[in-house]
Amino acid sequence: RNLGGWRAGGGVPPGHTPATERERGAQRSWLVVPASAEAPPEPAAVFDTFAFANRALDVGETDPQVEVFVGPPPLRDGGLRYGSGGDPSAPERLWVTDSEPGDGSIYYHEYAHTRQAYNESDRMAWVIEAQAAYYDQLLVLYSGSGTYREFRDSVTTDEKASARLASANRTAPRRDADYFKGARVMAALDAEIRRATDRNSTLEDVWRAMNEQRGQLTYSDFKTIVAEVAGESVDGWLDRYLTTSAAPEVP
Repeated sequence: RNLGGWRAGGGVPPGHTPATERERGAQRSWLVVPASAEAPPEPAAVFDTFAFANRALDVGETDPQVEVFVGPPPLRDGGLRYGSGGDPSAPERLWVTDSEPGDGSIYYHEYAHTRQAYNESDRMAWVIEAQAAYYDQLLVLYSGSGTYREFRDSVTTDEKASARLASANRTAPRRDADYFKGARVMAALDAEIRRATDRNSTLEDVWRAMNEQRGQLTYSDFKTIVAEVAGESVDGWLDRYLTTSAAPEVP
């Protein structure tokens, strides 16, 4: 489709479409905005969002380059991460709908995906969207662009609450429940870890250990990592809320 030209500015990496560029710390980002985008965000807001998320998430594996495309119709609402395809020289690539504000949860959500460096098994497929859905709300809260009530409402939803996220016969394709019950389980698990460690550890420590895992990340590996971070076994808790229709309370 003819996107009607590009709004451009700043530096341009060789072989790339003209884009606004910003470097923060060890990460460089490019924002590509088609002229046909209906309500493109201010580039500074997007770069500030990514810079904040980069500082806030202590999970290792920061990709040095991220390319962001602002998606006009007919692209759907939301966003999508493409990843680098295992090529260490290629940037992470993603798009976000043009109706999303630069400091909104979708930018945080897609950025969170760029920090997921593990290779999950089919049974762990739920964690990809569950993790991003929880942290997109947490980062909006921490950044000051959202309220605690909005955060809490998002991670205590009853939508898809009876889903079995990590059932033994789970296959990899994404499910809507990963976003809803998945975020609720992540929030409750974060609280469990903080309680068990007197707030000395959080779910970020689990994420970092997942990124450090070599080989495929299995459900058994995940339970081991959580136990190591929490300093106690959480196997029964995880089995209850990930493999049955039960949903945890978020304290």
